[in-house]
Amino acid sequence: PRKSLMVSLDEESLADELRDASQSEFNRQRIRMRYLFEDPNSSTQAYMLAVVILILIIMSSVTFCLETVHYIQNSESAMDAISFLDKVFIGIFTAEYVLRLFASENPVHFSLDFQNIVDLTAILPWYIEQILAASGGQSGNVDLRFLRLARVFRVAKLSRYGNRMQM
Repeated sequence: PRKSLMVSLDEESLADELRDASQSEFNRQRIRMRYLFEDPNSSTQAYMLAVVILILIIMSSVTFCLETVHYIQNSESAMDAISFLDKVFIGIFTAEYVLRLFASENPVHFSLDFQNIVDLTAILPWYIEQILAASGGQSGNVDLRFLRLARVFRVAKLSRYGNRMQM
C-alpha cells in the first residue's frame, strides 16, 4: 500500500547490488542487512524494524525519566522492573549497533559517522557502569551518576529514524 518513487528507487538499488555476480552469498546477506537497518523505505520489513526501534527508544527514554521519580525510587519492585527493562533495551540497542556495523560497507567510516557515535554513546555508559560495579564500585572515587546522564543520548537516536522514515 505504501509506495513512493523513493521506495522503488531503493528497491532497484538493492536489486542491482544483489545481481552483481562477484558478490558472494555472504556479501549479499550483508547488503540485505544494510538496507534493512539503514533505509526504512527500502522494504516493508525495514520500515517495521525502524518503527519497532523507534518505539523502543521512546520506551527507553520514558523508563529513564521514571527512574528519577521519588515514589518509584522508593519502590524496590519498580526499580527492579526498570533495571530489567534497561537491560533489555541495552541488549537490543547493542545488537542493532553491532549488526549495523557488521553490515556496513566501511566499518571505519561507520564508526566515525556522527549518528553512529551518538548511538554508541547511548549504550556505552551502561557497560562502563557494569565494569566499574564489577570491579568494586566507584574505583578511583569516580561518581557514576555522570555516566547515567549520557543515557540521554538515546533520545538523540530518534533523529536517525525520524528523519529517514516517510510516514
